[in-house]
Amino acid sequence: MAEAFDNVEAAELGISPDERARRQAIIDRRSEQGMKDKWAQNDRTAVKKAMENISPPAITQTRCKICMHTNRLWVEQMIVKGYAYLHISEQLLDEDGRPELDRRSIKNHAEKHMTLEEKRIRAELDEQIRTLGANEEAGAQGAFTDRGALKVLIRKAFEEAQAGLITMEIRDMIQAIKLLNDMEVKASDARAAENEEALRIFLQAVQTICDADTQGAIVEEVQRLRLRANIPREIEHALPALTTGEVDDGS
Repeated sequence: MAEAFDNVEAAELGISPDERARRQAIIDRRSEQGMKDKWAQNDRTAVKKAMENISPPAITQTRCKICMHTNRLWVEQMIVKGYAYLHISEQLLDEDGRPELDRRSIKNHAEKHMTLEEKRIRAELDEQIRTLGANEEAGAQGAFTDRGALKVLIRKAFEEAQAGLITMEIRDMIQAIKLLNDMEVKASDARAAENEEALRIFLQAVQTICDADTQGAIVEEVQRLRLRANIPREIEHALPALTTGEVDDGS
C-alpha cells in the first residue's frame, strides 16, 4: 500500500512541484529570518551588557520616595511607557487605600533620578503630548501619542545602528521618518489654524471693549514692539480690523 502511495504523482495529490518549491522557499526564508532575529537579539544583549559595564551607577537619593521604594523599577517602567504620573501613583496604595506616592514625587524622580536614556524617552513623549494641549501628569492619555512613539522608535533605531545593529531596515526607518514629518506638518497646520482663530476672537473682543483711540494705540504699540524686536516684516497688517471695524465674527 505504501509503495502504491509513493508511486502516485504529486500533481494527483494536488501538490505540484512548483508548489513544493514555493513552500520550500518560504521555509528557507523563514529560517533565514529566524537566524537573523536570533543573532540580532544576541547582539542587543551583548551591547546592553557592555553599556551597563561602562555606564555610571543609578542615581539613588535616600530622600526620594521612589528611589527607596520596593517597586522602583516598576514605577520607572510605567514612566517610560508614558503613563500619567497620577495613574501610576493610584496603583500603589497603603493599607488605608491611599496612594503611597505623590504624582509630583514621581515626576521629580523621572526628571532627576532615572537613567539618561529613560529621561530622554519620557521627555520626548511629554513634549509631543503638550503640543496637543493635553496633561501628561494626570490626563487619561498620559504622555502617549503616535508622534511621540514614532520619535522614540526612530531614535532607538538610530542608536542601535550606531552600535552595529540593524534591527530596523533602512527603508522602514526612512518611511517612519517620512510619516513623522507628515504628522508634524499636519500638526503645524492645525496649530496655525488654532492661532488664527484665537487672534480673530481676541480682535473681536478688543473691538467690542476698546474705543477707536485705544484700538489705534494698540496698533501703534504692536509696531513699536516689532521694531524693538528687529522684526523687519510688518505684522500690523494682521490688525486692520482694529482701525477699520471689520472684525469677522465667524458667522
